[in-house]
Order: sequence, then structure tokens, then C-alpha cells
Amino acid sequence: MTTSVAPTTNQNQSSDTSSRIVAKSLGKDDFLKLMIEQMKAQNPLEPMSDTDSIAQLANFSSLEQMQNMNNNLQTLIATFTMNMQDSSVGYAVSLIGKEVGFYDGTTTQWGKVDSIKIMDGNPMLVVGDWLLGLDRIFEVKPVVQESEETQEVDNGDQSDDDSTDSADTGGDSEGSGT
Repeated sequence: MTTSVAPTTNQNQSSDTSSRIVAKSLGKDDFLKLMIEQMKAQNPLEPMSDTDSIAQLANFSSLEQMQNMNNNLQTLIATFTMNMQDSSVGYAVSLIGKEVGFYDGTTTQWGKVDSIKIMDGNPMLVVGDWLLGLDRIFEVKPVVQESEETQEVDNGDQSDDDSTDSADTGGDSEGSGT
């Protein structure tokens, strides 16, 4: 005669499991408490080996170093984020007075940056009636002042006059040297 044994489940066990709150991660304090409880519960006649103790202490030290590194990375990320915002503001300020090309949603527009506004920590360019984020800019052109164009033309005329004078002087020098 063969008898089969059906597996049984404990209904109380499944309800206990669902009512427990599981922590996302154990910290160094939790690890230390666990290690102390393990040492209290060990058999005095058969204590934990030195190798096991050292391994647990090394794991504890490793855990503490990783937590410190995580804190340092979080600080670094926060600093980087602040620097990026400062950098964006600096860039936006450098665009004041320059002509920028931007998308208005349907077409390409051009305009001179009049000023900037900071909204929610982000710089916004004021271009005429538009308020634009830096991500909408596709090209930046420096605004050429009318006086700068005139100076370039005048400098070009002077360099031509100087070369003519030196050629004339060069011709006279050669003639008087002979």
C-alpha cells in the first residue's frame, strides 16, 4: 500500500510574512547589532573562529566605507548641480546684448537678448516679448555695433595709405642711395 503525503502550508506563516515591514537596506548599526547578538548566542564551548570574526569585522568596515562614499557622492552631486545652475546663469548673462536664434514652437525667430530672469533656479532669456529657456536657443550671433563697422572700414583705408607711403619712400630711398 502506497501513501502519498501532500505538502501542507501554514496559513499563519504567510500572514506573518505579509505583515512584516522589510527595510530596504541594513545600515552599519543594524550590522553591528546583529554581530553582537550572534556573539551573545554562540556556544561558549565552541566559540566563533578567529577567521570568521575577522571576516565579519572586515565586512562591517567595508559597509561603513561604502556608506561614507555614498554620502560623499551625494554631496558631490549636490555641489555639481549648484555649479551647473551657476554656470547656466553665467552663460545666460553672457548672452545679454547678443542676437539669438530660437524656436517659437512652429517657426524660427531671431531677436536680441534684453535681459535674463531667474525662474525656479533656471535662467530665462528675455528676447523682446519672449521669455525663453536656454534649451530653445539654437544659434548665437554677436551684435555688431554701427561704430565697429565704421572703425573696420577706416582701419582698412589707413593700412592702404600706409603701404602707399612706404612704397613711395622706398622708391625715394633707392634713388637717393645711388
